[in-house]
Amino acid sequence: MNQSATSFITFISIATGGLILIAFIIILFVIFYQRKMFAKKNQLNQLNIENQKQLLEAVLTTKEAEQKRIAQELHDEIGSSVNSIKMYLHSITLEEQAKQKLTDDLVHISKNIRRISNDLMPAVLEELGLIAAIKYLCKRFQEASQLKFIYSDELSVDLNLSKKDALIVYRILQELLNNICKYSHANLVEIDVKHSQKKTTIRIFDNGTGFIPSKENYTINNESLGLKNIQSRVQQLNATLMYEYGKPKGTLVTLTLNSNL
Repeated sequence: MNQSATSFITFISIATGGLILIAFIIILFVIFYQRKMFAKKNQLNQLNIENQKQLLEAVLTTKEAEQKRIAQELHDEIGSSVNSIKMYLHSITLEEQAKQKLTDDLVHISKNIRRISNDLMPAVLEELGLIAAIKYLCKRFQEASQLKFIYSDELSVDLNLSKKDALIVYRILQELLNNICKYSHANLVEIDVKHSQKKTTIRIFDNGTGFIPSKENYTINNESLGLKNIQSRVQQLNATLMYEYGKPKGTLVTLTLNSNL
């Protein structure tokens, strides 16, 4: 082989090696660029999730503050006015039957004001804690419906939750029980609370027709608002909520709270 042929082969080899090196560099650049873009996309998604959570928290906090304000006004203003009217009735001349009818109506109005006020901002939660508030919910729903409620727990003390988180848990349970009363066609509801060092679980079972939420349930209508409110509050707690069909029928809902709450 002459010198020119050897030089040509050497040139071809060098050129081929150079092309392979360039191709390798391009591949590395594409992989690096894709990873960078993927990481940036994940970062943007995470920011969007955080922004949505902050926005949601702001909305729910504003809603709770407004409900607290309305509850306070119901208790202070309207409640006081009703009591004043009751006192005034005793000072005027009326037929005893008419006076008793008005008094009974005012007592009924007072009870409704207390009930609505407590629904808006549960006093039992602030004064006695979450467990007492859950027991109160069971009692109130049982009195207002044909459902039998059975509550059980293995707790020696109340759950160690902040007032804010306790209120969120209370609202979740309130909405779940409200849905059971409205839609489940059940006659029995069982609520069980368990706590360990790692997690707290609240299980709600009803023996109704059975219900597992799907995407179709989250449409824009009045019935879906409750489901959306529940899911929003679960996300706010960074908790999990799982629906299962009960055995032999009904629905089992499990709310799991992390131990660091």
